[in-house]
Amino acid sequence: MSHDSANPHREYTTFLAALLEGDLKDCTRITDRIVSSGVSLQKIYESYFSPALYQVGDLWACNMLSVAREHTATSIVESLMNRLYLQQSFKGSSGGKALIVTLEGELHQVGAKMVADIFELNGWETAFPGSDRNMAEVLDLIEQEQPDVRAVSA
Repeated sequence: MSHDSANPHREYTTFLAALLEGDLKDCTRITDRIVSSGVSLQKIYESYFSPALYQVGDLWACNMLSVAREHTATSIVESLMNRLYLQQSFKGSSGGKALIVTLEGELHQVGAKMVADIFELNGWETAFPGSDRNMAEVLDLIEQEQPDVRAVSA
């Protein structure tokens, strides 16, 4: 497979194809190449991971992709996010606190995790309890954490 990191559209297309095939190793190689070309984590989230997962969701909604393949793609992106996150240099503390949650019944957490990661990279203390939180838990967290920003993903 030929790759061209000088062409972001081609790199995205190559990433999406590997993601749809469920190829973690190829997705990792492509992502590493994107990172080495100087693309920021936020830009990777915005220009590669997020649009790819939207496309995966659209294919699933049109019955062109199985639930298993959709879950595999999501798992690959989450793995890549965790890997890239650990490679980041964090800014000093901004003094700000953010709470990022998804409410009860919402099992999709990748977008909320992207938001939490970007807040953290910019020096915010961030609470991200994951998906499917009931309102009582959220209100308890707000009281405990006293966040400056409260973000709800739906």
